[in-house]
Amino acid sequence: MKTKTLELNLEKAREWYNGGNESLKELALQAYTIEELQPFRKIKTFEDACKVLNLDIPKIFTIYYNINTISKATAAMFVLDIVRKALHKFIKIEDSDNTSTDLIFIPLIFVIKVGPNIKAASKDRQDFYSKYYSIIGNMSINDCHYEIYGNSATSSKARDLHNIGNSFALFDCATKEIAKHLSYYFGTYIAMAIYGGIIGKNVEVTSI
Repeated sequence: MKTKTLELNLEKAREWYNGGNESLKELALQAYTIEELQPFRKIKTFEDACKVLNLDIPKIFTIYYNINTISKATAAMFVLDIVRKALHKFIKIEDSDNTSTDLIFIPLIFVIKVGPNIKAASKDRQDFYSKYYSIIGNMSINDCHYEIYGNSATSSKARDLHNIGNSFALFDCATKEIAKHLSYYFGTYIAMAIYGGIIGKNVEVTSI
C-alpha cells in the first residue's frame, strides 16, 4: 500500500482547525499542537495583548490609567478593544466559525449577589454557577457584593442581538473558543465595562 505525506504549513493548519470541518480539524491537530493552532491562548493579560500587537506598553498603560481616572467603564472598554484585536490577530475571519452564517460569538459573565442576607433563590443561583462555571472575580456596588463567573460563551445571529442583550454583543468574537477565553481571562473587564458607569454608584472590581 502506497502512502503519501501531506505537507501542511501552520497557516493552512490554522485555517483547517478554525473552520467547521471536523476531519480537517483532526488533521491539523495531528500536525501541530493546540498552542500552535490557537496562539490566542497565550494572551492572558492586558500586557500580553499589547506585546502581541507590538504596542508601546508604558504609553498604552499611561493612557489606560489616565482614562481610568475619568471613567472606569471607558478604561475597561479600552482594554477590551485592544485584547480583542490581539486575540484575533492570528485568525482569518473568513476561515472562522461564522463564515457560512451571520453568527457572532459572545463572551458571557454571570454576576451573582453574595453575603449573609441574600435570599434562598440567590444562594441557589450561586451554587449553580459555582458548579458549572469558573469564578473569576468579585465586584462591589456601594455596600452590595457580588461574585463574577466566567469561562462561558454563546452564539447568536447578528440580527437577533435583542435576544442576548446588546451589552455583551459589544464583545463579539470570531469563534466560540476565543469568546470563552475572553470571558475567563478578561471577564472582570467586561463586568467593569458594563457596570462601572452606573450613575451615583461606587463600583469596584477585582480579579481572582
